[in-house]
Amino acid sequence: MRTLHHPHGLGRQELQAMASGEGPGKIDDMEFYDARHAFGDWARNKCRFSKDDVALAMNHKDNTNKVTDIYISKDWSIVDEVQNGILNLLKKKATPKQIHKLKATAATKQVA
Repeated sequence: MRTLHHPHGLGRQELQAMASGEGPGKIDDMEFYDARHAFGDWARNKCRFSKDDVALAMNHKDNTNKVTDIYISKDWSIVDEVQNGILNLLKKKATPKQIHKLKATAATKQVA
């Protein structure tokens, strides 16, 4: 019977095999935790998966992603893309009603 942990176990086994230099895709001179750090960092920064998805894939139980953050280096290009996306929305496509809603949402979050 497969459980929620079954896919995680398969992923860990494959990472362990690669890190130990066994099987296809082997990576010489890499420890298991090096592979985990690379996995977490690449999943977020290269593949652009959300931190929540990366945490789930790494079987982290912490809902605040503090543990997951240890594995992910800061990629400012993601922040740049988010900010540019909002600026482009405001410059090209946003209606006055959308801009008002965005300002109201921002003001609400600053108060909280």
